[in-house]
Amino acid sequence: MSVPVPGLNELWHRGLIDMIVRVSVVLAAIAAVGCVVAAPAALAGGSLEFKLLADDAAGGDNFGLPVDVSGNIAVVGSYQDDDNGDASGAAYLFDVTTGLQLHKLLPNDGGTTDWFGREVAIDGNLVVVGAQQEDQLAFDSGAVYIFDATTGMQLHKLVASDGDLQDYFGSAVAISGTTVLIGAFNDEDNNDSGSAYVFDANTGMQLAKIVPSDGAGDDQFGSDVALDGNIAVIGSRFDDDNGNESGSAYVIDLTTGMELFKLTASDGAMNDWFGSAIAVSGNRAIIGVGRHGAENGANSGAAYVFNLNSGLELFELLPDNPQTSQFFGNSVALDGNQAIVGAQRGDGAAVDSGTAYRFNISTGQQEGEFFPQDGMQNDGFGLAVAIDGSIAVVGAFGNDEAANQAGAAYVFSLPICPASDINGDGVVDTADLGILLGEFGMTCP
Repeated sequence: MSVPVPGLNELWHRGLIDMIVRVSVVLAAIAAVGCVVAAPAALAGGSLEFKLLADDAAGGDNFGLPVDVSGNIAVVGSYQDDDNGDASGAAYLFDVTTGLQLHKLLPNDGGTTDWFGREVAIDGNLVVVGAQQEDQLAFDSGAVYIFDATTGMQLHKLVASDGDLQDYFGSAVAISGTTVLIGAFNDEDNNDSGSAYVFDANTGMQLAKIVPSDGAGDDQFGSDVALDGNIAVIGSRFDDDNGNESGSAYVIDLTTGMELFKLTASDGAMNDWFGSAIAVSGNRAIIGVGRHGAENGANSGAAYVFNLNSGLELFELLPDNPQTSQFFGNSVALDGNQAIVGAQRGDGAAVDSGTAYRFNISTGQQEGEFFPQDGMQNDGFGLAVAIDGSIAVVGAFGNDEAANQAGAAYVFSLPICPASDINGDGVVDTADLGILLGEFGMTCP
């Protein structure tokens, strides 16, 4: 007796059906628990890897305000360090894979009360450090320094082409590739409305000066800055569109110099200071507003996610356990769909010790919170946050382990969903299978 041999089409369909069944079983099991990633830290936010302390820590240095991270290198500011005089400032580089200090950064011409290290940024091998009270051009006119992260050597000192008395150039800094963006919130254009400057990190040359189209006196445009590629977002925390000092932010195309959008919160209110904390990744921005209190009481805080292609607000982020006066949103960080929002008065390990929250900005949902188990009241954990991939760095400028308010910073590893989370919602489930099957058999150019 002969047995019919299936044709190629029938075999292909059987194989596809078998694959669908197998994948469906696996995805159904995964969907029941979400992403298969362990998160042993406090409340599933992240796993503590290292606590960073300066090797020459001293009382009142405020190490940990601010922080940034790129790849394996974290930069931690210590603007009250005294190596070049009282509050002259310093910054430190650490390897986040080992927790080891690599370099201490000091400017070649540091001086008393320069506040070198009050703002820092890093991208790849370039480190940017602000010194907003440096006096080269005039008292507190400000300066910014660029360093090589590998050698710790100073490459350039940047000053504004029109720097003047108390501009505070360097009070906010950002870098993307070789483009540096610098805020000078007290610049006198438009009656002290503030400004921002663009520099080339390779040459140290100023490329552009940016002022808002509707700047008004004391708006403090440049109070924070963020940059990814050619798109910049610049805060103007004392703008009055939603009430006195409600705040705003501007989206600028650095290639054309065009102002694309002006961002404000949908529920902005007076004294919110929207634009004080900004982060950008791709076509999304997150703006923290630690003084916001509409939902959960005075200074409970909020953060807002915007689409930079449209200027539209996508989500208002709030913690699952809101508290009055926790200042949720005084610091923010963003990489892809993952956002970190700090709340330096949150009751993490102790009352007012500080907490950091992790959100998925594709859904607007909180995915966890984290804090060090050794946190103490007034540590200020969360006033500075940074993220790159699966690594988060959080500063605690008031930590007392090394000395009274010497400060510390913590490195956490974050749970990251696998590539099979196709829609980026934080869960591997049948929705991801639907996307896979919908694109099955497609050819890429």
